[in-house]
Amino acid sequence: MDHLDRSEMSEEHTYHPGDPYYESSPQNNTLGVISLVCGILGIIFSICCNFLGLILALPALICGIIGYQKQQQYALAGIILGAIALVLSIVFMIIGVLYIEPFMDEIMDEIFQDFEQPS
Repeated sequence: MDHLDRSEMSEEHTYHPGDPYYESSPQNNTLGVISLVCGILGIIFSICCNFLGLILALPALICGIIGYQKQQQYALAGIILGAIALVLSIVFMIIGVLYIEPFMDEIMDEIFQDFEQPS
């Protein structure tokens, strides 16, 4: 059955993946791809723009979960990357509030003191 035409095969034959004449319909992976892209961008932006990373992590998780239920490719990767982006965004926001903001307040106070004192 290796070199047979379709016309020679009986109509009773059922086609399975791996058969030489098996034709599969293209699978819709839109949600999985959206989840993956949002997860990757969410990780990148969570480092430099925490709020944007947080915003991108949410659609990555939502689309990933819906896509995973529909058994789409890349959905699980999108869920994992979205969760990492969410955690990184929250961690970097906390670091920013605890450490960088007081440092910036000191710098701003010194700048305004220079303007208030006449030379």
